[in-house]
Amino acid sequence: MFLLFMSFSLAVEALHSFMQDESEHKHYLIVSAVTNLLVNLLGVWFFRSYARVNIVYRKAEDMNHHSICLHVLADSVRSAGLILASWFLSLGIENAEVLCLGIVSVAVFMLVMPLFKATGNVLLQIAPGNVPPSAFIKCGRQVSILSYFFEYLFV
Repeated sequence: MFLLFMSFSLAVEALHSFMQDESEHKHYLIVSAVTNLLVNLLGVWFFRSYARVNIVYRKAEDMNHHSICLHVLADSVRSAGLILASWFLSLGIENAEVLCLGIVSVAVFMLVMPLFKATGNVLLQIAPGNVPPSAFIKCGRQVSILSYFFEYLFV
């Protein structure tokens, strides 16, 4: 949820920057962004087995590790966007911050949506998509047989 809000706040910040035309180029931000990117890439390397988009969550820890990986990856994308924006600004491209913030916002949103949908499915107790419909029919038959058995036994 935090990453979705981050995506939306980056989009709002990009629109605000476009409307106000407040382009500030601070060189110390580049050092911070490069350092942040290197640290985050190390974190992505540690969680690389959870970096797939369509991951099957066999345990609750898998979803947690995937969310950690996406968090670090989204922070890496944000740092890379800041580095790209400052490079574009040094080339003299106008509205480079707006362009890069918009790209980062869309990238973070696209990274987070599969996890957001999976988490929503868990919270709504939706059956997994890989369960065939015949399994539900079989379960329904077994429940009706058991209910008939218990009705016969207790009546």
